Amino acid sequence: MQRRYRTIPDLKVNESARAIAFDDSELACKLTSMGLLPGTRIEMIRKSPFGNAYYVKADGVRLALREEEAASIFWKCNPYPSDPREMNVVPPNYDRRLPLS
Repeated sequence: MQRRYRTIPDLKVNESARAIAFDDSELACKLTSMGLLPGTRIEMIRKSPFGNAYYVKADGVRLALREEEAASIFWKCNPYPSDPREMNVVPPNYDRRLPLS
């Protein structure tokens, strides 16, 4: 059975998702002050060689997250979205301003 919620370390490089919740309330305060809110689009830029840190882009702002910070950010799996805007993985060239055909 597939997990319904995933964390940022589960993202692959150049894959993006929307944050839906935070696991730890103390880290949530720090992450929101950094501009990372629920609903923010997060793209994995790079993982550190030893896996202790993650370099991500959150709504165009580049951030470095420690492993514990990244593991506290949840995003939801939606295997069969009816609308591309609901997809967990948003193509980098997808323009949200264009109407759906």
